[in-house]
Amino acid sequence: MMGRFGLVSLGHGGFMGLGAYVTGAVVEPPRRVAVAGHSMAMIAAAVLAVIVAYPCFRFRITGHYFVLVTLALSGIVLQVITATRDYTGGSLVLHARPDQGQPSDGAGSSTTRSPGI
Repeated sequence: MMGRFGLVSLGHGGFMGLGAYVTGAVVEPPRRVAVAGHSMAMIAAAVLAVIVAYPCFRFRITGHYFVLVTLALSGIVLQVITATRDYTGGSLVLHARPDQGQPSDGAGSSTTRSPGI
């Protein structure tokens, strides 16, 4: 995709991935309003855009090098999300909870067996 200044950018996946991750992380645990998640996602994407754009424009990175920087952005976002799973839950931050419609036999986990059977 070419932006306003004619620079080819391939980093849209990184921005969309970060936005989706932040929205899900903000909205899911206490069931907050989706507007809060979307607002936080826009702020996070804007902060990421400034972090990437400032060095690119400061050092006048254009052409093929700008394409490579924006392409690497998607990979970096993926690696950061999965590498920080101890703090953020990684790629599994959004998981189904037992009270969200999963089938249940009433006895707890499917691996739990009663002692008399």
